[in-house]
Amino acid sequence: MIPDVTPAPRAKERYERLLKLMAITEKMSDRGWLVDKDKLDGHVARAKERVVKFTRIFLAQTGLKDSDLGASMSGTTHAVRDWFWVDQGAPHVVFNKLTKKPQFTTETLIIYAQDFRKDVFGVAAAALYGLRKNKKILEFCEAYHRFSERDGRIHFSFNPAGTQTGRWTSSTKLRVAHDDGSRTTYSCNAQQVPSKTPSFDFGDGPERLVDSLRDIFIADPGCVLFKCDYEALELRLIAYVYGSKKLIEWIEQGQDTHIKNAQGIFRELRLPADAKQVKPALTEMDKLVNAARDAAKPLAYGVSYQMHDPDGHGQYPTLFKTLKKIFPTITEQQTNVYAERFFELHPEIKNGQAAVRDAIQASGHATLSIDGRRLYYPASPRGYNQALNFPMQGTGGALANRALIELDKHLNWNGEEVRAQVHDELVVQAPYASMERVKALLEECMGAPAQIGETYAGIPAIADPGFNWGSTKAWDKFIAENPWTLTA
Repeated sequence: MIPDVTPAPRAKERYERLLKLMAITEKMSDRGWLVDKDKLDGHVARAKERVVKFTRIFLAQTGLKDSDLGASMSGTTHAVRDWFWVDQGAPHVVFNKLTKKPQFTTETLIIYAQDFRKDVFGVAAAALYGLRKNKKILEFCEAYHRFSERDGRIHFSFNPAGTQTGRWTSSTKLRVAHDDGSRTTYSCNAQQVPSKTPSFDFGDGPERLVDSLRDIFIADPGCVLFKCDYEALELRLIAYVYGSKKLIEWIEQGQDTHIKNAQGIFRELRLPADAKQVKPALTEMDKLVNAARDAAKPLAYGVSYQMHDPDGHGQYPTLFKTLKKIFPTITEQQTNVYAERFFELHPEIKNGQAAVRDAIQASGHATLSIDGRRLYYPASPRGYNQALNFPMQGTGGALANRALIELDKHLNWNGEEVRAQVHDELVVQAPYASMERVKALLEECMGAPAQIGETYAGIPAIADPGFNWGSTKAWDKFIAENPWTLTA
């Protein structure tokens, strides 16, 4: 089939928007982002201690030697993989999407650590995960030191046209020459700043395996940072893009959509009509409701993230692997039933997916309603997966871009400055004197209504202040702890 290659609609509008975004990114790069060197040094010290500790735990659990961890000492070797898969019989849980071959990744390790805590390879997996991640932390910290040597700031190089879907990239390279003539290349990417902090109990209580590095990025003196992202963005996009009547109704009523989905999908559990998430769970019913809610999430988000039926035959293998982490006894057949129940609740989603597949077969492309962006995909299971993911990824990126352009009109760029755009999140700095104004402005710009599918709607955004990127809090809590910022 020859795809329809006529010009995509609204191309001039998108080009003009891109020019505005590029002008904004130049200002963002020029201002740079202040780095807290003391916090950075603290992360280096803790990461070095963890590397030593987790190496010791891993070798003690496995009986392997230092040399089995490889030249980089990160455990990406056949000896380590074979210990898990051959010696211990650990199951294959992560597979390459193209080749379908099992992969031994950090995701594999965290699944082993979560699902097999009592087994010897669960402890080994947690230790190896911590070892790998902390060695990466040391690499990140070295890069941050290098990039901030000149003026104490990292000047990220943002690219608003870095991906096909409209998402930003920010890969910044620095090459350092050595006396022997060799060179080392350092990379700095705002989208890849480590932010997850998983924990594991090695016997003395839960212990953090790795730190987030977001706290080293701080506000200028006399300023705060606002981290602003959309509320339940993926679920709202699914509802609006496909016009799901029930989801839209639940969202507008302020219902917990994941609980509502769980009640309709996991009927055998007989969840009470007034079920709600309770943390920490105090009763067996609380635990059951929480687990059902956690399982209902991937059934909804899977529409965006390619866990749907790849061939249209009612089989959901990726979703099965995800749900098995929550309900270990679940079968693949049960997963298929639960997935179909989800679509029974929201038939518009299944019909919308079929329409996307039909469009790929007929014209070879998918189009965003928000800005007319068009991407071409092959008429194959992988092509359909990517085409179904595109409206969610592309619309989220387009919303953030539109908000940023409007926000730029009102910032003075003399203290009031954009620091980063990371996925669907904006990080904006504001002096104490203009905190309230910038907070209101940021939430208004990000929440402005737009055409999403057949629905004209705004998605609420919440701006949380803090003195660094990693410790932002709800506005009321921040002001209660720091009342002086309103009069400083």
